[in-house]
Amino acid sequence: MFDKKTFEELIRGVRARDSQAECKLTELFEPIIRQSVRRQLAKARLASFLDSMDISQMVLCSFFVRAAAGQYRLERSEDLKKLLLRMARNKVIDQARKCRLPCTNGIEGCDPEDGKLVASDSSPCEHAIKQELLQEIQDRLSPEERRLTTMRMKGIKWLMIARRLGGTAQSRRKQLARALHRIAGELGLDANDYP
Repeated sequence: MFDKKTFEELIRGVRARDSQAECKLTELFEPIIRQSVRRQLAKARLASFLDSMDISQMVLCSFFVRAAAGQYRLERSEDLKKLLLRMARNKVIDQARKCRLPCTNGIEGCDPEDGKLVASDSSPCEHAIKQELLQEIQDRLSPEERRLTTMRMKGIKWLMIARRLGGTAQSRRKQLARALHRIAGELGLDANDYP
């Protein structure tokens, strides 16, 4: 889909909260996400209760927030595609569970009366909403967690972060993942999006 350099520039833009990079990523990956979600919804007989656009928007919003916080390690566009499709599958399952009506294929369905899930007027490119959410996340981080986030947003590798702050690369990565997981719970975001 992309050569390595172009992909790295795109991800760097997304981490820097560049709305053009976010819109470009959305243009390229939203159709792929929606196609996958439509298949899942049809297979589980949920298409009349859930919309692929809503699920896609939830996936992209979650991705942008976590990518800006430096959570994901993505080296190629194929890695990003796999991550987004896994997030989409988790969102479908999560939304289906919230509706609590048994269905086939191991995925629960939706009760028509509870089927309204997300306002379709929201958009992944609505920069102001994401900025507000990112600010809320930043406000809930401890000073040390903020340093980790800032370093990751600058593209600094975990090994270098560990050298600068102490500890191991893995322990620092887990520290930030736990912090984001904690904050996701506090804010009611979906914690299933973690790789």
